[in-house]
Amino acid sequence: MLVIASLVPNKMKTFMSALHLGFMVVFMILSCTGIGYLADQWLAITPIGIVIGVFSGTILAFAYLYQMTKV
Repeated sequence: MLVIASLVPNKMKTFMSALHLGFMVVFMILSCTGIGYLADQWLAITPIGIVIGVFSGTILAFAYLYQMTKV
């Protein structure tokens, strides 16, 4: 990845960085929601696991964004 990133122009690097952050945010929220869904099915507590999964995924995503974009 680093070798390819050094070959592309500066605007493309910025675009790829933003795309990476976007995919990571979506992945974190969806994976935590999926884990919450599985917990709902396993424990038979239907809405609670998904709600906790969405909130925890959102918190993790914003923490990741903060960590990656702080100067």
